[in-house]
Amino acid sequence: MVLLTLLKDWKRHHKVARWCFLCLILLGTVVNCLSTRSSQRAASAAQDRATADHEQVVALRQAVKSEQETNQKNSGRFQQSFEHLHEKFSELQTKIKTEELQKELRNTKVELRATQKALAPPPKAELAFSFVPLKNRADNPVRTIVVPAVDNVITFDLYIYNMSPVSALKVEVWFRICQDCKFAHELEGFRKLPGAPEYERNRMFEWVYPDMGVPTVTAKVQVPPIVEDMEVGFKYMCETCTTRTNWQVGKISTGRQSSVERR
Repeated sequence: MVLLTLLKDWKRHHKVARWCFLCLILLGTVVNCLSTRSSQRAASAAQDRATADHEQVVALRQAVKSEQETNQKNSGRFQQSFEHLHEKFSELQTKIKTEELQKELRNTKVELRATQKALAPPPKAELAFSFVPLKNRADNPVRTIVVPAVDNVITFDLYIYNMSPVSALKVEVWFRICQDCKFAHELEGFRKLPGAPEYERNRMFEWVYPDMGVPTVTAKVQVPPIVEDMEVGFKYMCETCTTRTNWQVGKISTGRQSSVERR
């Protein structure tokens, strides 16, 4: 509009003034073009940054999903991958400025935390045996007792209990006496499995609740006259138990003296 007015009244203006006006108009046009182009570049750069941030968030979400699918049966590996992904989240969160992407990133972070918790190994049940009396299940099990032999038979009580906060399900236990010893009578509820040695008995329980035990079992064992001390063993397994391969061992002293001591 200014340029049209100037052209219309071109002859009415002084020659110098006319060229000054024209230069100012041209200069303004150039500045406006440069400003527009700069704004366009800034907007384009901002859009590129937003797109790049979004792509990184999407990539992290895909990584979380991939870890969830891959590590359903491998929680240990997930814990390592989680730490790596968490570092990426923290780094990206400091760079992202838009509220929408910040919200998406926060939601993904919460989802990752929930997945970590879901895949964490659950607690396991642990059983123990003890001779009676056991004053408190919170105490250490009694594993050494003195039981005088009467007619070469010793009688003692055996207690099996769950010392963990987790229910033991589908429990199977084994109980052994010394190889030269014999059961004077069968343990109540126990059995000898086919092919098992004569000094071993087995029993199954549907469950043993946390911090609870099974009814006390009375054992009567015939020991040879030469036996002064006898060891017994206890072993167990269950669906919710820790993997345990070692026998828990207890020792019973018959109170007998060796022939050397008697002399």
